[in-house]
Amino acid sequence: MLYRVDTREYEVGEMISPNTTFEEQLNGDKKEIEAILNAQRPKHVPPRSECLFLFQELSAALRFCSVHGGYIYGVSIKTCIFRGDMNILDNIRFVFKLTGCEALKRSAAQFYWNPYNHTFHPCYEILAKNARVEAVLLDANMREALKTQLDE
Repeated sequence: MLYRVDTREYEVGEMISPNTTFEEQLNGDKKEIEAILNAQRPKHVPPRSECLFLFQELSAALRFCSVHGGYIYGVSIKTCIFRGDMNILDNIRFVFKLTGCEALKRSAAQFYWNPYNHTFHPCYEILAKNARVEAVLLDANMREALKTQLDE
């Protein structure tokens, strides 16, 4: 099972499609990083805005959800388009903060797209066209119940 964190509400059996407007909400380095990632992506991979991002590990989905909010779904997919280490994306952000060298920025993006590259403790994201909800693991009611318990 894979995991999806999403602010949209779904039920078991429904299909989740990409939120194709996420790039429009980016600014600064994040927008530039997405542009370079898209420019350097392999030909068989669609633009990232057309991909659904999934977590391979539930622990990674929980960490992401604790920062960004939303619901957590257990999902299945027909095909994995690409599996990349999200930690490399963090490293790319450092490259962007430390240098203006365009060749180095392109190289960092190419490093992400190499399926054999990963960090010491990878946090894999799976890119897919869509996903089917198999289980609702965290919804608004569960989140509120957890918050109440933690506040006690």
